[in-house]
Amino acid sequence: MTQGPECSHEFFRLFPEDVDIVFSPQEVGQMIEYKPEQVISDIAWTDVHPVKQVYKRCDCDTGQRMWDVCAVMNAVEGERFILSERGNVALTPECFTIFTPNTKGNCRYQKPGDTEWAQQILDKIRALAEWRPK
Repeated sequence: MTQGPECSHEFFRLFPEDVDIVFSPQEVGQMIEYKPEQVISDIAWTDVHPVKQVYKRCDCDTGQRMWDVCAVMNAVEGERFILSERGNVALTPECFTIFTPNTKGNCRYQKPGDTEWAQQILDKIRALAEWRPK
């Protein structure tokens, strides 16, 4: 959010209060590391894949953490994630989020699971990477 403060503030101002928002904090995706050699292996079925090419051509030895993927997976398969209580989120001028518990709030945060949970999520992501278009 700090990359586009005006856009972030406008998003919060315009977002409907009757629609849930689930935040995926860094701590959740940080637990799930998709190593470069796994990515390349899992996409072995083609050479024409943008993600595969990045891993083959760039120094990505730190692996890929699954921050963004967790947000998408929650939208599709929310039951895999542990969520916080409901509440409201306010955005400060400096783009920090402030969570206030409220049973009628539309905001929740994903919570990190244990290492077994992280492995299950990685296994699901890897299975999706092996999916081939028809």
